[in-house]
Amino acid sequence: MPAPALTPPRPLDVVWLVASAGLFASSFVATEVALSPLSPWAVTAGRLLVGAAALLAVTAGQGPPRPPVPVALGAGLGLLYFALPYSLFAHAQTALTGADTAALVCLGPVVATVVASVFLDDERPRLATLGVLAAGCAGGFVIVGRTPWSTGLPLGPALLVVAALASYAAAGVLIRRAAHLGPVRLAAHGAGYGALFAAGAWALVDGTMPADPEAAGAVAWLGLGPTAAALSLRAWQAARHGVRFVSTAGWLMPAFGIALSAILLDEQPRPSALVGVAVVGAAVVGAARTGVR
Repeated sequence: MPAPALTPPRPLDVVWLVASAGLFASSFVATEVALSPLSPWAVTAGRLLVGAAALLAVTAGQGPPRPPVPVALGAGLGLLYFALPYSLFAHAQTALTGADTAALVCLGPVVATVVASVFLDDERPRLATLGVLAAGCAGGFVIVGRTPWSTGLPLGPALLVVAALASYAAAGVLIRRAAHLGPVRLAAHGAGYGALFAAGAWALVDGTMPADPEAAGAVAWLGLGPTAAALSLRAWQAARHGVRFVSTAGWLMPAFGIALSAILLDEQPRPSALVGVAVVGAAVVGAARTGVR
């Protein structure tokens, strides 16, 4: 089925984008906490079980009756939107620092543009779009600083992050094409299937779940915040405003890292980082204005 026409993002939609970016940014810290005693398989399965339970509870019986979500679509979203990218990120973060991951996530809008433009005619980039992409990536790299690039990124883990970004973009294409079924409802079904996939992989490959209250709290937050709240919001915005627009949240995540360091660690941000934040903010506004043809 053809994807519904996009609608231009309003200022409130940019606010929602910033909120989702903040939730996603928190996952970097929470994942590092959870990975201390737990395996990547356990973290992925735990957060998806929590997130799926929350989303299915919220969406059960709400709204007017809709056609059932096909099993193939739900399973595809479970793999592409949840189980696969979460597993890739968790494994990558065993070898990457938070700054490394943030720098790579800045490439998300570029990856999303490539993937979405293959399948969706209305997401093919124009010249102005390419300028916005270049500015946003540059701003994100300035915020992160030279450390990830000067020390060298491990190729394997870096490719895992890029693959996770491509998986998110492919899932966004599915959500746009099936938007008539309800994007948040699609996210809930996808989370359910994703939890089944992740729990099965954990049981086959690992099967251990050490008792650690701090790790359990981190996994619970990963399930409720970055999974249930952020990804349902991302699905809703992707259906309305496009895959490329929601991917620009990746530029905002390093900015949240700067803010958290200033608040929690009393670290003064570099002047160049503040310039990068301004550039990223302008790029997100530019993406909102150029995202709909």
